[in-house]
Amino acid sequence: MPARLATYTIHSLTYYKSLLLTLAKCLVAGFTHKEIAHHLNGVGILSPTGRHFTAEIVKNTLASLRKPLRFPSIAYQAMMKLIFDRELTKEQCLPLLSSAEVQL
Repeated sequence: MPARLATYTIHSLTYYKSLLLTLAKCLVAGFTHKEIAHHLNGVGILSPTGRHFTAEIVKNTLASLRKPLRFPSIAYQAMMKLIFDRELTKEQCLPLLSSAEVQL
């Protein structure tokens, strides 16, 4: 079995870049939390803990990105690092930070 870096560490920036870009595209397309979870599972992106995404995990992930002081997360830290390293732009991340809620 090949070695795999845990996706829940800040060192897995490739994983987080893929996750964040996919989340942003789904939000722009108007997907619900359930549709986003289905899409992430369909393209083979697992949750940071290695499980399949659910609507609740998507909702919690977005909350951790939108309210980093209330819900500190590695996803938010990774997003800031990717922006700082110029791997992501602020414009790419704006849908993730929007306070508009998607429907369940």
